Amino acid sequence: MNKRVSKLPPDYWLNLAEYPYDHSFYQVMRYLDAKLQLRKPIGRNISPTHEPFRMRQEPSMIFAPSNLTRVDIHDNGRPPTISILGFGLWGPNGPLPLHLTEYAKERIYHHRDKTLSAFSDIFHHRLITLFYRAWADAQNTVGMDLPNSPFKKYVGSFIGLGNRKAILNDSIPDSAKLYFAGHLLRQTRNPEGLIQILRRYFDVPVRIKEYIPQWIFIDKSERSTLNGTVALGENCIIGAQVKDVQHKFRIQIGPIDRKKFESFFPGTKNAKQLIEWVRLYIGYELAWDVQLILLDKYRGQTRLGKNALLGLSSFSGKNERKTDDFDELFIDYEARDRNKRHQDAIISTLFQSDSEDEGEGEGIGASNPKSESKPKNESGSEGKSDLEGKGETKSASDPDSKGNGDSTS
Repeated sequence: MNKRVSKLPPDYWLNLAEYPYDHSFYQVMRYLDAKLQLRKPIGRNISPTHEPFRMRQEPSMIFAPSNLTRVDIHDNGRPPTISILGFGLWGPNGPLPLHLTEYAKERIYHHRDKTLSAFSDIFHHRLITLFYRAWADAQNTVGMDLPNSPFKKYVGSFIGLGNRKAILNDSIPDSAKLYFAGHLLRQTRNPEGLIQILRRYFDVPVRIKEYIPQWIFIDKSERSTLNGTVALGENCIIGAQVKDVQHKFRIQIGPIDRKKFESFFPGTKNAKQLIEWVRLYIGYELAWDVQLILLDKYRGQTRLGKNALLGLSSFSGKNERKTDDFDELFIDYEARDRNKRHQDAIISTLFQSDSEDEGEGEGIGASNPKSESKPKNESGSEGKSDLEGKGETKSASDPDSKGNGDSTS
């Protein structure tokens, strides 16, 4: 038997040969297409030798009672042969005259001559496999397990993800993006669409609160000064920041249990995917944060020896509020990410400057009195680094914080 066919379960072929009427033509072809792992899908190979089976039509005048009529398994190394009735050149549904079908059948049963039937099977194999491929390409669920499924490209093109490289850019599965293509293809991105995406994907209660106040910092070059061209009541702004309520919203997740509550902490898989979903849906135009709501029965006091994160999952004292659920945790993922990148850049600059000072030494082990002096900040004062000057952080549970994020101490 063919080596590729031998990888299939032996019982499958025996059962198929013994009870061909119990199997559907499309089911058999789909099974072979998935299990054989050919170079190309069935119907797209250049030569029939690349497909380790043969399709043929049985010359008959009867109307097909089922898709398959017989399956022959050969022991001399020849590929198995699958015979059908309903599609081909012969029979009452075929394009050839009926007397040719009668003639081919007569040569087989009375003269044991299969020449005419075998000659037509050369074309039948190609016709039947092409017929199956046309059906499979039109069915969206048939080729989903193939690496180059055309259906994924068709749906992905509606939401700008038709390119294979673009659709594999983040941690969100491709199937999830295609599933929510109905929400992503709309030009108007309303809150209800984002709620449905997050609720179905993370399986948690989700609400969105709009018009969240925030302070927008004004760049020094854009602030109003005495020598600037500003007019009172028009474009004059007093201070370094302005209050805004139009460009920020809040995603409320909960009430949820302790396990799901901790799964949205910064740095987790759910937190990363949540950021990617929001960016995919609204882009970078609006500011947003997340309010995690924990069921009251899952809240416990922090004790020594227990895992707890300060500002995230640590609790002290008793709950004196009227509400039953804990809803005082607010996380601004993007602000935390910006602060982390800023601190990493400062640390990288400090290490680079230290390495340059060490390189100016006279040799290995030689002391450099300049390198032993305390680092100076921009104002020239000693004893404080840039990190210490910008190290003030806000509590994660303070929604009215004027800082850039909710990073914890």
